Amino acid sequence: MTNAQLTAEVDALSAKVTQMKNLLALFMVNGLADAFDGTGNQTFGGGRYRLNRTGLQIIADNGTTDPPGLFWLPSFLPSIPYTGSFPIPAVDQWAGVVGDAQAGDNWVALEARRLSGTQPSYAFAQAYADGGSSFVQLKSIHNNGSQGKLTVWGESATDPPVITVDGALRIKEIANLTIASGVVAVKASFHGVDTEGAAGTDDLDTINGVSGSGQLLILRPVSGARTIVAKDGTGNLKLAGDFTMDNAEDTLLLINDGTNWLELSRSDNGA
Repeated sequence: MTNAQLTAEVDALSAKVTQMKNLLALFMVNGLADAFDGTGNQTFGGGRYRLNRTGLQIIADNGTTDPPGLFWLPSFLPSIPYTGSFPIPAVDQWAGVVGDAQAGDNWVALEARRLSGTQPSYAFAQAYADGGSSFVQLKSIHNNGSQGKLTVWGESATDPPVITVDGALRIKEIANLTIASGVVAVKASFHGVDTEGAAGTDDLDTINGVSGSGQLLILRPVSGARTIVAKDGTGNLKLAGDFTMDNAEDTLLLINDGTNWLELSRSDNGA
């Protein structure tokens, strides 16, 4: 064995000793573990904590077998983007932290979940980094299929937070909307709009769906072959007069005041 090989072996052994010392320190919660079942499960603090291969679990007040708690998974990478498929206890309520740190993939995630039948409601935040990319992902879903909410707030209404973006801010264009009797139901802040029954022209009078005071909305025609006429004052659109969008590059920017959609700007980009 060469000196370099011997040095590598000593370094590897030192790392294992350090790892064992850290594990022993963790095992000494409340003095000593209450029980060892021979399969890698230990309990501490009168059964209030459990340590096993999936991490540290903190027993819920109701003493359930698979409690809410803290999970650190040694070699599990979630689907990207997250699909709600973490291998965590199948309980009605769960909140915890999961994570992984291994060659090429490093991530940590915070999740709160409540089951209703087979459909969970959950809020999820994940930070991920590898050799080629990094991101922070937030997701909130209700079990009835409606949209969740992501909110940033300050101490009070007089002390609002400041959000700074050091980079590009992207508004994703969601599925196209089709007018029905002058109405569309928005789901996001950027939509293409199509005429009812693929008619050559159609009036847009009212915008329903997801809305709230301060919400921004960008609309554009799906096709220049079908004209969308946004109508001022017919429904809940308050515009600087009607706006005919006859090109897929025309846009209308609106803001919601809690009741109506108010025009901020329009752009007639058609050739």
